[in-house]
Amino acid sequence: MITKNLIPNLDEKACKRFSSYFIKCDDNDCWQWKNKPDKNGYGIFVISKKNYRAHRVSYKLAYDVDPKDYLVCHRCDNPGCVNPKHLFLGTNKDNVQDMRSKKRHSYGEKSKRSTLTEKDILKMRKMARDGIPYNQIAKKLNIGISLTSHAVKGRCWAHLKGAIKEPKKPLTGKDHYKTKLDVSDVLNIRELSKKGYSQSKIAKKYNISQSGVCAIVNKITWKHI
Repeated sequence: MITKNLIPNLDEKACKRFSSYFIKCDDNDCWQWKNKPDKNGYGIFVISKKNYRAHRVSYKLAYDVDPKDYLVCHRCDNPGCVNPKHLFLGTNKDNVQDMRSKKRHSYGEKSKRSTLTEKDILKMRKMARDGIPYNQIAKKLNIGISLTSHAVKGRCWAHLKGAIKEPKKPLTGKDHYKTKLDVSDVLNIRELSKKGYSQSKIAKKYNISQSGVCAIVNKITWKHI
């Protein structure tokens, strides 16, 4: 089992043991882990009977920074590489963006999880352009409305043409094309909240969702007011 706990500090003996497990070449080349990798190709280094991914240990040794909850990503796309010059900290989102920019991900029909074909997506987008509601499109293809929306708008299957983009309108306050409120409404909502009115009552009064009231009161939306 691989742990993501804090990586312990390595003593001189452990550092030498770590260095013996990879092939150190030129500074700009990959330093390939020699021991048996895990199922995803990453090197494994054992510290105090716990397994740690070798590239994460390498990052800590080189920069004296524990990755903690961050991913240690490879610029070289070689999971067995432990050259710290090839490593960078990132979130899962950063890793996915890096993967997509290099076209390493499985997308469209190549994805094992896909139940749709390119022909289905193009058909869905045509139906949407013809004015057929998303719920009817979803029912016809036996998929969820959320997936239908994402596919039609190009949030997934983005490599195919014909996605229907959302209108490019300002996305703040009264200028947002979906808003039902104006500045005075927002100020009144916050005032009512201060006076102890429940968010459900405020939501009913202004015909918006309770989560919408919560976002306004906590200045997640309408932050400029």
